[in-house]
Amino acid sequence: MPDVPTDIIVLNSVSLIGRSIELLNKYQDVYQYLNHDKAGYSAAEKLKEAGIQTIDASGFYQQYNDINAFLLATKQQVPRQEIKSQTHERPGHGLHR
Repeated sequence: MPDVPTDIIVLNSVSLIGRSIELLNKYQDVYQYLNHDKAGYSAAEKLKEAGIQTIDASGFYQQYNDINAFLLATKQQVPRQEIKSQTHERPGHGLHR
């Protein structure tokens, strides 16, 4: 698979949707990870009205309002030691742990 440049745009607030529409129109694929609340649904609707075809990528945290709530719940459910034992790391050339 050829290397394809990837850009990530993080909006710290859905109030920035309007200002981002011109920039987002330049992209073929726009994945959205919006909150599952009124503001998130409104932001998705604004993108749709602007003609931006988005891919809703929020399915993996559908039981939570947002990614942060999902991550906090996940962190509380899996002890840190268990996560470390599941990670298959290769030795690198950087800092040692």
